[in-house]
Amino acid sequence: MSDAFRGTACVTRLAGAFSLSAWVTGGASGGPKPHGHAEAHFMYVPGDAGYVTDARGERAGNGAHLIFNPAGTYHADRLTRPGRFFAIAVEQDFDLPLPRHPTQLGRPRAHGLAAKLMRGTGGEDLCLELMATMLDDERTSAPPPWLDRATQMLRDDFTRDVSVGEIAREADVHPVHLARAFRAHTGHSPSEYLHHVRVEHAALLLSATALSVAEIALECGFADQSHLTKRFRRAFGTPPAAYRRLTGTMFRLDKTPRPARA
Repeated sequence: MSDAFRGTACVTRLAGAFSLSAWVTGGASGGPKPHGHAEAHFMYVPGDAGYVTDARGERAGNGAHLIFNPAGTYHADRLTRPGRFFAIAVEQDFDLPLPRHPTQLGRPRAHGLAAKLMRGTGGEDLCLELMATMLDDERTSAPPPWLDRATQMLRDDFTRDVSVGEIAREADVHPVHLARAFRAHTGHSPSEYLHHVRVEHAALLLSATALSVAEIALECGFADQSHLTKRFRRAFGTPPAAYRRLTGTMFRLDKTPRPARA
């Protein structure tokens, strides 16, 4: 992550080929301070925080700013008063026809992705989708021929976190192209699809086995029981234990034989 951002990084995490960080700043004083960035990056400033930029393009209707700065950008962008912003640094050259000059992005889809990433609810696949919003729209109704291979790979290896790069290599397609087409034809990002497969398998185990919820969580690739419960409730509207009762299959986990009735 470049040290050219003006402020204090309070949260930083890696997401494949991207570095994501949340920043707070006291605001610029004494006029603009020109500075440079070696890597390409997105800058997302939620709400009207007094952000000043020379980037051209369409600004979001809600007052938020989403800027793409290509590698080597030298500018004087700044917040004029205390506030916060979110930066997504692109740590890899994707060899794509991206803007050559700082560009302000106003599409609701792009802002929605940036907001999700800022809240920590997405990773590399959403970063790739964000990059795809700057490319020309694809006008096709037919799923690409590689999509079946990609989804099957996630279903076959759902217990581990399969990266977008691995899927792209298997499908022989550019990662950004994969992220965009995957969403367009499945309604999910690859990681969302993977969690959906895990939850499906967890539901099957809840209905057909006597495994505890904690055991099922580990069996399906979740970090722990609470992670499974959160995802399961989101998908089915009920926690795993309640789902087990609703399916009508309750298992006696204690294998000690019951005494015979007289």
